[in-house]
Amino acid sequence: MLLGSIVDALVRAAANIDIDVISGEREDATPIAPVRHRTIPTDWDALRVATAVVALASGVAWLTLPFFELANLVMVYLLGIVVVANAVRSGPSLVSSS
Repeated sequence: MLLGSIVDALVRAAANIDIDVISGEREDATPIAPVRHRTIPTDWDALRVATAVVALASGVAWLTLPFFELANLVMVYLLGIVVVANAVRSGPSLVSSS
């Protein structure tokens, strides 16, 4: 009471700065309901397809390793990722790209 609150000190110290004071209390005392997280089902078939395409791309890259440069072998993996991205949802395509 004698020294004032921190808000009073801020208002006095702020010469040309606008200070807005907002109360932290809510008007109604109703409790906030907890957020329920939605579970996303895992599409195991799509993950198997993504894994199979990456394994196939690895096999093709391994077979063609003596004939091509490494930069060209990366294109085999990119082709596999594009196939997966067009065939299934985004989750398995992200798995196949990592």
